[in-house]
Amino acid sequence: MEKLENEIKDESRVIWQKYHELNTYRIGELLKNNLELFVKKESSIFSAQVYEYNEIITADSVQIKVKFLMGYVEEQENLNSILQNYYLLPKKEYIEYKNLIEISDLDNIYMYLEKIVTKLKEVTLENSNIKYSYIWLLGDLLLEKLNVLNKISLVDDECVKEKLTANLRREGILKGILLNEPYWFNGKQDGDKKDRKYITSPFTFNDKSVIILFTGHKDIIVDEQYLVGLLKRFNEMFKK
Repeated sequence: MEKLENEIKDESRVIWQKYHELNTYRIGELLKNNLELFVKKESSIFSAQVYEYNEIITADSVQIKVKFLMGYVEEQENLNSILQNYYLLPKKEYIEYKNLIEISDLDNIYMYLEKIVTKLKEVTLENSNIKYSYIWLLGDLLLEKLNVLNKISLVDDECVKEKLTANLRREGILKGILLNEPYWFNGKQDGDKKDRKYITSPFTFNDKSVIILFTGHKDIIVDEQYLVGLLKRFNEMFKK
């Protein structure tokens, strides 16, 4: 999977460099048109959205700002886009997480997770604020990176875990940004949006950090083969 993800990233860098050579207006028009063409061609998805994101570092936190750039959604589909959102992460834990995920040092990752477990033992239903939710999220992402998310739990109390989860809003796209690699997740909403599939992949576009968010029909099966195939076809379209 890692080799295929690196191939996708390498192809993406070439694609977005090609767009960088065009003026701003033409970049936007070409990208928007190709998003529409790709969605119409791919029967498993019905929307593609592009978001810009950046970090704003303060004394004790890191603010990740996500802003909608453009997108396309098929007719007869209901979709809520994020126009703009801010995620306020604890600085110390975020910086450590970012360093660990870049170097994949297993010993230090497990030491970090032990510190996360210790910190999360402080959490009760009364004090489970968004800061603790993001600390828990960072730890879970490392477990996911190690493919042990279903084997290890950072929080034992199920009621506390539910509260930490409830504090988070629109965290799927944030996870895609924090993992910095192709990622997919199921929708949690009720009604016609329940069990929709969401696929993200980060790129550098026109000197900006952006992330693509595809929305897929609930009956598709997303696995490694599907994920890699979809993103490779997406990259191929932009090579033309």
